[in-house]
Amino acid sequence: MAPFGVDPHGWNILGDVAAGGHARNFALLAPMVREIAKLNFEGQLKTSIEEPGETQQELDFGAWQATVSYGFPQQDGRRPPGTNAAHGVALVAQSGPDEFLVTGVDASVSFHNPGRLPGMRMQILSAEEGSYDQGVWKPKRLWNGDETDRGLQFYANDPAVVRVRLGRF
Repeated sequence: MAPFGVDPHGWNILGDVAAGGHARNFALLAPMVREIAKLNFEGQLKTSIEEPGETQQELDFGAWQATVSYGFPQQDGRRPPGTNAAHGVALVAQSGPDEFLVTGVDASVSFHNPGRLPGMRMQILSAEEGSYDQGVWKPKRLWNGDETDRGLQFYANDPAVVRVRLGRF
């Protein structure tokens, strides 16, 4: 136990996987902490944590739903496999009526209209990988259709934040 955040027993020196996960999360989210705090205060931020045996979760944003699926590969028409040791996570924040910031670890996130399957009467207009720099979104690259057609896929070894814009028809 480390009541003051300092553990004299060297858990971090021994290569504790949890410590590496915390470092990865902080590195990914640090540039956008102000945006996360604002969206959370406004009630626009939702998270999903994989539970043992539960490989999918729904996040409700009113006019949009986000389906978070855990583990890979995710095959059409089948439930996702989940991850070893149930370690998948996702963060989805609605930054505009049809705009979201999305990130995760060993998870995919698909959007849909309530009562419809992903891809029905909706589309991804853009999916930009990037980060915030002093409160301004800086796109790094656009994700193409192969990277978005089965949901926005986030892997532990390749962390990313994606700003996605959605449209209805």
